[in-house]
Amino acid sequence: MSREKWKQNAPRIILAFIATLAIVSTLLLVSLRATIFNQEYMIKQSKTSGYVTAITKDINEYIQDNARASNIPPEVVKDTVKEDLVQQNVDSFIRAIYTDVPYRLVGTDVIRNNLNQAIATYAKEKKLDITDKETQTNIQHFTDESLNVFERYVAIPTFRTFAKQLISYNKQFVMIIILSGIFSLLLLIGLVLVSGRYLHRRLRYLAYTFAGAGLMLIVLPTILYKSNQIDHLAIQSKALYGFITIYLKNAVLLVIHLGIGCVVLGVFAMLVSELLRRKVSR
Repeated sequence: MSREKWKQNAPRIILAFIATLAIVSTLLLVSLRATIFNQEYMIKQSKTSGYVTAITKDINEYIQDNARASNIPPEVVKDTVKEDLVQQNVDSFIRAIYTDVPYRLVGTDVIRNNLNQAIATYAKEKKLDITDKETQTNIQHFTDESLNVFERYVAIPTFRTFAKQLISYNKQFVMIIILSGIFSLLLLIGLVLVSGRYLHRRLRYLAYTFAGAGLMLIVLPTILYKSNQIDHLAIQSKALYGFITIYLKNAVLLVIHLGIGCVVLGVFAMLVSELLRRKVSR
């Protein structure tokens, strides 16, 4: 490229590069808003990651351990907490922390009745007297502790703290996305205006911009995804570890998919530009 031609194209190249960075920033912000800042996304991930199934198993095992400590055969209270009830509470908890409203357990009466009925049925089969005050107090303590276990697994304090921090920045974050989107649009309009009067040239620079943005959104997230850095998170709970890692990996995949979309758009614009250029040169 000659020096004169470089001087002529330099403003377009620089503007295209700035527009590329602006588009990348905007799409990254949009992906964060659609994932990390989105309660429905978290609820969906809790279902697809197997998190609810895992904590349901953990809750029931913990209740069985408590039963053993209370001289109740663990098989008597096996699977007294159902997965659909856990899912209902997890959904309610996530919505509560994202909307900053008090969370209340749902279906505790069902769990308590299931436990009392299971113990009563066992006592009847074994012809045991459980009507004395001491036994009733022990059963009451056991059911109360079981409900406490249920709440600890469903209402995780870490999630509550994390969500409160997000909520405090939610309005500012939306405003940043809007401003970033407007800035990107103005840069694209400016790029079109300085690219000359030929449509194929305008499309070519738009193609460079979107393809470049797409490559940035693909390469770095792909390196992060393939490096297994997310898998090295230090989380003790196996259920929570599986949930958080899948949650973050799917968020990274969304960014990669947005990048692929930008590349496809850029390639399409380039093909159309080339077709128009050939028509003009004839």
